[in-house]
This record gives sequence, C-alpha cells and structure tokens, in this order.
Amino acid sequence: MNYRIKEILKEKNISASEFAEKIGVTRETLSRIINGGNTSSETLSRIADELNVHITSLFEQPAASGEMKCPNCGVKLELKQKE
Repeated sequence: MNYRIKEILKEKNISASEFAEKIGVTRETLSRIINGGNTSSETLSRIADELNVHITSLFEQPAASGEMKCPNCGVKLELKQKE
C-alpha cells in the first residue's frame, strides 16, 4: 500500500525524523510505513491525527473507477460520494 505521508509531511514542512519522534516511532519504522510497509490502523490514525488530516488523506487517491483495496485484507472497496 502506498501512503501519502511523505507528501503531506513535505506540504507541512515537517521532517520525517521530527515527525517520527512526535508520534513515538523510530525513524526506520516511519520510513517503512511511508514506503508501503504494513502498519496498524491505530498507527495510521495517530499519524492522521498528528498531521491534522482525515485518515483517508493518507492513502493514494483511488483509480478513476472509484475502487481501492483495503490496506489490511486486500478486499476491493467501492467508494461513493455522499449526496
């Protein structure tokens, strides 16, 4: 799974080392997550909270079809916009 964490950190002018310390993980752990490594939903939630973004902002945008896969189990999810 590819996350947008690195992009968001850059937008907010926060270094990865500084951010890793802020959320209580090692720089290596944050790097692994940024590069698509598995992580828990709790860690992703903590990252989103600390970056002041919705957790869905951490994920790459879905394909034009509106589908994406669950980062934990790989099941295809269909995203629909609320009216």
